[in-house]
Amino acid sequence: MDAGTDPMSRQALADASERYTAAGGILSSATTVGELQVAKRIVVEGLTATRLVREKQGLPLGPDLPVDPRTVDQPTPVVHDGDQYTAYPGYHPAQPYFFGGGQVGGGIAPAGYYKTPFWKKALAVGGAVVAGDMIGNAVSGIFDGDQGQGFGGGFGGDDDGGDWGGDDGGGTW
Repeated sequence: MDAGTDPMSRQALADASERYTAAGGILSSATTVGELQVAKRIVVEGLTATRLVREKQGLPLGPDLPVDPRTVDQPTPVVHDGDQYTAYPGYHPAQPYFFGGGQVGGGIAPAGYYKTPFWKKALAVGGAVVAGDMIGNAVSGIFDGDQGQGFGGGFGGDDDGGDWGGDDGGGTW
């Protein structure tokens, strides 16, 4: 798919590509249902971004995507540490960061898409994480431009990564 010269379409395809890479990384080593659920959420985010481009180009959108019932159904204001944020019900390149909802610092933030990942600082400082979002926040750095570094080690080529890529070791799992 070619995004052409439209900046919104170009950003949406870049976001979709990042989600594809992130989901593939998680799926390649997933061992828990929680990790699979995070990968599913990331895939849905990428497909949502792709659908935005398809819609702008007049192409068929394909089947409906699953909707997380916890996600807000309209723009919803959120105040965190005295700053105002808005949770949106759907992806847009201007609000590409998804938070699955839960405790952030001393308050609760609803599930939705945000313009900035304000919860990352609160989670790093306060350590308040709802169980299902812990993995999602750990990999969300991939969507901030440091592609490939958000996972750290453990993905091939080293002793603890299980390098199944064809060298003579074959993996350590």
